[in-house]
Amino acid sequence: MKKYIPIIGIDALPEMLNKIESGEVIGSVLQDAKTQGKTIVGMAGNLAGGKDVMTGIDLKMEAGAQAVRVPYQAITKENLDVAKSTYAE
Repeated sequence: MKKYIPIIGIDALPEMLNKIESGEVIGSVLQDAKTQGKTIVGMAGNLAGGKDVMTGIDLKMEAGAQAVRVPYQAITKENLDVAKSTYAE
């Protein structure tokens, strides 16, 4: 009997994307650094400009925690382009 153990990664690192594409790894979870960075810069710009910190930010402030969470995204063969675009220059 052949056993199969699915492998799922974290961070959708560039070196793992080929393994997802080949089927060696079934997927990963992308912590969207690009959106995290844009959000932080936008919030800082708002504060520096005397605006409400969330002006123009498409995410929600977490109630009671004063935190903004950028949602993780599952990456599989079907949406590898999302992860690849994150690492594109």
